[in-house]
Amino acid sequence: MRMLFLAPVTVALCAASAASATIYTLTFDRNVACGSTICGDGLALSQSYGDVAGLDVSWRSMASVGNGSIFSNDMYFWDNLYGDLQDVAYSGGGVMDITFTVTGPGVTFTLLSFDNAGWPNADRDTEARLYQLDYTLIDSITYVAPGQGHYTQSCFNCSTTSGFVLQVGPDGFNGGIDNLTFEVTSRGAVPEPASWALMIAGFGMVGGTLRRRKAVAARG
Repeated sequence: MRMLFLAPVTVALCAASAASATIYTLTFDRNVACGSTICGDGLALSQSYGDVAGLDVSWRSMASVGNGSIFSNDMYFWDNLYGDLQDVAYSGGGVMDITFTVTGPGVTFTLLSFDNAGWPNADRDTEARLYQLDYTLIDSITYVAPGQGHYTQSCFNCSTTSGFVLQVGPDGFNGGIDNLTFEVTSRGAVPEPASWALMIAGFGMVGGTLRRRKAVAARG
């Protein structure tokens, strides 16, 4: 009979600290990457593409212009000719700027890796930069995005509870990315004080019940 009282309380306590982690890979599938329209070469990515529970993803192209201001527009879809990658994202000019913003409580975002290749099958000198949301630089790396095959950048194994900005360039028009992989971890909500009170009361009831039974048994 003890289990009838103890089991519900034990389950509730376990749920309070439970966490679930899910890994997502954005392959820029033409059926979903451009929203309700099937992607064609040069079509803008949907600003909702990549959004999952607790995380918002936004896609921009950024470039410095003559007066020093920043020009920003969408990022776009292309079918092939970026190395051996099929279905890629590229910028409308200048740097690819991808912002990951954590939107849910108890959520941790981890950027894992992405593939990068040059168009049209040409090597491209590239720099990838990882920023905080206020554009404070966290890390950067330079490499060649190959026109044959592709380069996989996987050293940005960084986690945040607020968000990151990933920039790839300076020629994001001729350097496409694919297979953008990240992890989202959600931790179960901690019980509110009222919930804890109910749990404590539950333990008290169990203790009282057991003591009464013990007393009855002693008298018997």
